[in-house]
Amino acid sequence: MKFWISLLFGLALSLPTASQAAITGIPTINGTIAQPVSTGGVSYANYAGARSTLLVVKNKPGLLAKIINTNTTAQTATFTCFDNNSAASGTVLWAGVMAASQVVDVEINAINGITCISSAATLSGNGINVTDF
Repeated sequence: MKFWISLLFGLALSLPTASQAAITGIPTINGTIAQPVSTGGVSYANYAGARSTLLVVKNKPGLLAKIINTNTTAQTATFTCFDNNSAASGTVLWAGVMAASQVVDVEINAINGITCISSAATLSGNGINVTDF
């Protein structure tokens, strides 16, 4: 693929490594390169501790990029993200039980906003990070 892009456009494209990201200032979250797809940059919200309350990640349209379990242990509750700017309802963007240190590349557009909630107050450690654009 790089070869054909290089032939057509006269340049070669490649993604940076984690060590290159540190040098060039590319944002990372827990060692995972956060690659912005718009000029709006990247942000993240942390769903930490033993809670089962709503987390508003973004109250306007955006992109649910990644969901990251920051713990070395698996979570036991279902973590769900919705296309909604203020409630745990509407279209489900992603739902699942996070494995230890799991990173999920969701990459789904949210029309209204992004909210997330855990099915039980059993999140361990630092919880889950949700990245958005």
